[in-house]
Amino acid sequence: MQGMLGKELELELFLKSSKIDVLCITEHWLRECQIIFNFDQHQVASSFCRLSAIHGGSLIIVNKNLKYKERNDIVCLSVEHSLEVACIEIENCIILSVYRPPSASYDFFEEKLEEILCKVSFKNNKYIIVCGDFNINLLENTSISKKFNLLLKSYNLVNLFLEPTRITSSTATCIDNVFTDAEAMQTSITTDLSSDHCGQLVALKCKVVKQVNKSSVFVPVNKKRMVRFRHNIGKRLPLLPVGTTVDEQYNNLSDCINKEFNTIFTPKKVSHSQCKSFSDWATAGIYKSRQRLYDLYAEKSYNHNEEFILYVRNYLRKFVTRPSP
Repeated sequence: MQGMLGKELELELFLKSSKIDVLCITEHWLRECQIIFNFDQHQVASSFCRLSAIHGGSLIIVNKNLKYKERNDIVCLSVEHSLEVACIEIENCIILSVYRPPSASYDFFEEKLEEILCKVSFKNNKYIIVCGDFNINLLENTSISKKFNLLLKSYNLVNLFLEPTRITSSTATCIDNVFTDAEAMQTSITTDLSSDHCGQLVALKCKVVKQVNKSSVFVPVNKKRMVRFRHNIGKRLPLLPVGTTVDEQYNNLSDCINKEFNTIFTPKKVSHSQCKSFSDWATAGIYKSRQRLYDLYAEKSYNHNEEFILYVRNYLRKFVTRPSP
């Protein structure tokens, strides 16, 4: 929706008639002081506004009955003219509203978006929804559209639309989209708002939280095992049968190394069935400390003072070594 100034009434009527819980908007063109909407049933949950330029921006509006948390640690990763993002977390979902200007460097945009996706995916059992105006036409088979699709698919996020979302007298492009790992029950295109882009309406089945693996397998590698491995290989090498060909000699050596490795570096299985989630045991003080850590990391992106960086490291060390149940 390009340029929201003066369109509050139109937007409120659309929200009521469509019964929308979450609305993501890009290119709102508003300053931070202008994002004060007096809606009956909805409120602004997260926003990014440009400071040094006009236009652009991204925001998320939610139903007032919906419990949410703004992810300031994600919003602060926004870069004007490159990637402008608003982000919230609700019970079972993390929702991102992303705007990429058409003049933005794709490589830099991809680097920042991957940083965000990595952060929201880490130790996360929530569904991820990434929507917005990416100014990358998925109807064209270009190197950028391929790379963009591949990046999202690497996080198991698939696009829900492959039809024109911006139509002019001479072009029809699919530059607006919704990428998610949740099941879509219904999708449609809407032109009910006065915008030069079409809107995408999506109903998602994300009431059930994704199942998390209850066990993991790993191979412990430590100094003691490494010393034993080198010692045993050193003893066995002179005893290897001499092959008649180079291939036979290579196979003998490879078999010896693999056999010894599998004997010494045995895998272990760890069960997580007894592990509690953070919300099960965290106190109000721990939540406050975690939020403080988020704020410090946000400041760390522009405050490069050595004393401050040392303080952040020490704070992180105290937080991660805090005893848990």
